[in-house]
Amino acid sequence: HKQSKKAGHLVVTQASLEGDSGDTAAATTTSALRSDDAAAAAYASVTPVPVPIPTKNTNDDKDVYIPSAATTAAAAAATTPTFVDYLSGGCELECGFAIDFTGSNGDPRKPGTLHYIHPNGHDLNEYEKCITSVGAIVGRYDSNQQFPVQGFGAKFYGQINHCFQVGPTEELHGLSQVLQSYRQVFSTGLTMSGPTALGEV
Repeated sequence: HKQSKKAGHLVVTQASLEGDSGDTAAATTTSALRSDDAAAAAYASVTPVPVPIPTKNTNDDKDVYIPSAATTAAAAAATTPTFVDYLSGGCELECGFAIDFTGSNGDPRKPGTLHYIHPNGHDLNEYEKCITSVGAIVGRYDSNQQFPVQGFGAKFYGQINHCFQVGPTEELHGLSQVLQSYRQVFSTGLTMSGPTALGEV
């Protein structure tokens, strides 16, 4: 690069630096560090020249690579494990369900409500559809197929319960047992109530 110096002030008149591709990058300088009138007049006669965007730094005749933000981001993305990487490495998921039995879901005896159990035993209500669709995917990564199922927002014999076991055991085997236990809970002493509280689940 070429420089001109005067009275302790620096004016860049020409500079260049090669990037990785060998081509010279460029940008335009529009200011100089001059404060006195004479220096300002000298600067006014200088035609701005291209100044490169630095990608390398010269230190003791050795090029030191300075990675760009894009390069750093790409490297980070390449080394960040994905969900599939975790699964391939042996990571397992434990699938569980928490079912809302608050009264805002509607009377389960009435068709069209969220908990309505269809008498034909085949048509699924909204909760059964959710359990089936989510469990069919997430449950694949639970090797023992043992699913804990809790309910909340219901009363048993007049006592509000914000976390209770659904089914005969703490964990139910497979989605079929989850659905079966869900349907059977309505034949117990359950009364849909409220409020919606998830803190104990």
